[in-house]
Amino acid sequence: LLDNGTLYNPFHFFGFFTAVNPYTIQNAKIYKGSIPAEYGGRLSSVFDIQTKNGNTQKLAGEGGIGPVTSNLTVSVPIVKNKASLLVGARATYSDWVLNTLNNKSLKNSEASFYDGILKYHHHFNEKNDLDATVYYSHDKFSITSDSLYKYNNSLVSLKWHHVFNEKNEGELFFNNSQYKFNIDYTTKDNPNSFLFGYKNNETQLKLKMQYQLDKKNEFTYGFSSKLYTIDPGNLDLKKPQSLIEPVHIEREKGLESALFLSDAFEINKNLFINAGVRYSLYAALGKAEQRIYQPNLPLSNSTVMRTEEYGENEIFKTYGGLEVRLSSRYFLAEDFSIKASYDTNNQYIHLLSSNTTQSPTDTWKLSDVNVKP
Repeated sequence: LLDNGTLYNPFHFFGFFTAVNPYTIQNAKIYKGSIPAEYGGRLSSVFDIQTKNGNTQKLAGEGGIGPVTSNLTVSVPIVKNKASLLVGARATYSDWVLNTLNNKSLKNSEASFYDGILKYHHHFNEKNDLDATVYYSHDKFSITSDSLYKYNNSLVSLKWHHVFNEKNEGELFFNNSQYKFNIDYTTKDNPNSFLFGYKNNETQLKLKMQYQLDKKNEFTYGFSSKLYTIDPGNLDLKKPQSLIEPVHIEREKGLESALFLSDAFEINKNLFINAGVRYSLYAALGKAEQRIYQPNLPLSNSTVMRTEEYGENEIFKTYGGLEVRLSSRYFLAEDFSIKASYDTNNQYIHLLSSNTTQSPTDTWKLSDVNVKP
């Protein structure tokens, strides 16, 4: 997560670089085991990155030059003591490095990336703050002379923070993130040149409230709703004489909503407990065609009984469930503690990976009539 928006591919350059410019990061929370109730929709760990606010006093910046990549971050005050703009950019010149090599196969290869981030922060008063983040990254590489791989992340995030009183405060989030992947396959002699690609898009609205009951109890509660739109794949001809048949897989949509409540409380100076519940509800949306198979038989073309059709935004399947989150930590000494946790999680989107290629051709599939969470 980057400012509460999802980065589907968080890496550059075959995983050697993170997709987020480190000069723009304020803090990062990593939940390797127990996940707080405010997070959901996944079974794995959480890596929650928050970006810096700009300097509201004066122009400031920092940068770095390396053998493969360089970056620059500049902070500009917009309204002194109230508003600022942070601009971060990073790029690689690995293509130039490859072109200087004597190895012919490496010299004809491509491998480059760049990313940029804008963060606007406005402090209206002691009770209201507004943050807006825009992020974009782009990668391309060609290991062979005929295939060019490209992928990019884009993200827009808005956050309004409001303090109601000394015990109550809340944050309202709106974000949209998109991930696109493309393959451009071109050969001079082979007529089967093609363009392949897919796209994920998600839009989320989230309200998070916090209530400080006393010195030992802090409640967190709220709701979230996320709309998934997935274009699973399309194969288009690049040359009219190509022998490949074009393929366009039907778009998928799903709405995932949740309510959550948790309490972080201190039993004594050694024992700390975080207990929470989350109820999630997923609705698969049309326009869609769904195959109905014969019961208790393998899913194949020969076991299809009929095909059901559903209209635009029609709900044709729902899933849901209560998710329990419980974690505890006990200090045996000031620098030694033990932890225990119990979680239940529901994930309604599925990663489909290929083991036959090193390129990032993973795609995603939403739960439907035949694919359960």
